[in-house]
Amino acid sequence: DWLSIAMGNSYSTAVKSDGTLWAWGRNAKGQLGLGNTTYYSSPKQVGSATNWTALACGQQYVMATRG
Repeated sequence: DWLSIAMGNSYSTAVKSDGTLWAWGRNAKGQLGLGNTTYYSSPKQVGSATNWTALACGQQYVMATRG
């Protein structure tokens, strides 16, 4: 049920078909948007918005748009 996925340097982000944003992997610079620098081996929801539509990742950042 994943709508889109984008990968950065040792981490991944994805939007589910319900519009929620998820992230996991290396998080040394807080690039997952979870308010910490914890490594996550499984997807964690980022915030509570349900209208995310697209993602782009760089080495240590994520950009996402809402529709």
